[in-house]
Amino acid sequence: MKKVILKISGEALKKDVPISSQGLSFIEREIRSLIDNNILPLIVLGGGNIYRGRKNLFTRVKGDQLGMLATIMNGIALTDYLNKNNIKTKFLTSIEMNRIATLFSTDTANEYISKKYVIVFGGGTANPFFSTDSLAALRASELNVNLILKGSTVDGIYDKDPKKHKNAKQYNKLTFQEILKKDIGVIFDHAAFHLAQESKTELVVYDFFKKGNTLKAFNKKIGTYVKWGK
Repeated sequence: MKKVILKISGEALKKDVPISSQGLSFIEREIRSLIDNNILPLIVLGGGNIYRGRKNLFTRVKGDQLGMLATIMNGIALTDYLNKNNIKTKFLTSIEMNRIATLFSTDTANEYISKKYVIVFGGGTANPFFSTDSLAALRASELNVNLILKGSTVDGIYDKDPKKHKNAKQYNKLTFQEILKKDIGVIFDHAAFHLAQESKTELVVYDFFKKGNTLKAFNKKIGTYVKWGK
């Protein structure tokens, strides 16, 4: 069974409320489309549906800690929903919370992967100043996953902001070297980008919010495919 890291914005859960039945159902269908094609998704959820940084309200460290807790709430919700819909799922967190979740380790994760469990990762990297993009790149490196699907509201990587420039050009394929050389803005934070490059983990940036796009992204039929080689 092939493995893939699926990085999903927390906004995918949000409709009329921060964690909605519509959002959970949509994510479940996208995950099932992968499983039905012998692909095991390992999921990293953002927390933006619950909390986004408030620069003038908290310090960066405390704000990031609140964000980590938001990803744990999302992870618990999604894990429970998937299990109720007969998708074997385990939630692993990078922050020790014995009564709530299992602490992540590579051995624990690989044990569940061997049993074909979907895994949801929460708690970020357990450190401030790192985003859930960094968590996705880190888990890919630790668990020998060579592809990250970055599902967002944008359908790929452009040469300039498509919201501001009507003539913006979308790239179908790029290398990490081309992104650095051309100074292309990529929808992946710098720490995550460099970790993915170092571990030769490839990336597809795509629009998660259209039905069926996740399987298409895995097959590199949509979005922007970022490869490490020439």
